[in-house]
Amino acid sequence: MDDRRTRQFLTNVGLITTDGPYGPNVMAAEWTHHISYTPSLIAINVRGDATAENIDHSKEFGVRPLVYHNGKYWSIIDVKVVM
Repeated sequence: MDDRRTRQFLTNVGLITTDGPYGPNVMAAEWTHHISYTPSLIAINVRGDATAENIDHSKEFGVRPLVYHNGKYWSIIDVKVVM
């Protein structure tokens, strides 16, 4: 998959969204890292908690990178990842 939106992805804080046995969950990841354009690949680090359990169960999660601009945090894209 070559998603052009991921070409603007930076290494920064991101929100990792999941839904599974622990219900809807949002985790702030201290870093998210774009590692490939083709195919579009994003690396995240998730420890063994509700977020990790939800990902193990559902085999999918979302990544919302945050950008700080004019005194506010903004999310410019939302990437759904299906494993």
